[in-house]
Amino acid sequence: MPELARHIVIDHEREKLLIDGTELPWIISEDGPIPSVEPGDGVARVTVTLFADKVEVVGTPKLPAPAGRDDRGDIRTFEGQGALIARKRDTRADVQAWRDMSTKPRFIAMYDAALAVFDAEEANRG
Repeated sequence: MPELARHIVIDHEREKLLIDGTELPWIISEDGPIPSVEPGDGVARVTVTLFADKVEVVGTPKLPAPAGRDDRGDIRTFEGQGALIARKRDTRADVQAWRDMSTKPRFIAMYDAALAVFDAEEANRG
């Protein structure tokens, strides 16, 4: 089973991405790696766009389980334990706008899950 990376360095000054001290040897998109949580805040996630001559996709992406709020009030997949969808400060209108702009089925499903959280909260207030 693959191991969790121990240390990822996103060096914007040198335009390098290092994983456990080893520089990623492939070209990365101009917008670079995007961390989804701040360092030191549990297990961090990093999104990286790599370029390739050929991409093979096997199977279909798994859709997230129902979303929920985490202990900080952010909306995450897997009932508040998974990937970040929206921060506590984001509104239903924000998430709806992101969904309307998205073209990827996986992201649309995540936004739909977050919208369901907002709808359930509104129903509980009413």
